[in-house]
Amino acid sequence: MPPAPAVQIVRSVLRQRAAELYILRVEIYPQGEPFRVKT
Repeated sequence: MPPAPAVQIVRSVLRQRAAELYILRVEIYPQGEPFRVKT
């Protein structure tokens, strides 16, 4: 059986949120800068 439409919608929304959070993290901390500062 294919997954319910609601499940597909939730998965697509979570995927978009994850992509947005990843982009924000890259913009705020380019190339893992905070780790370099700590060391």
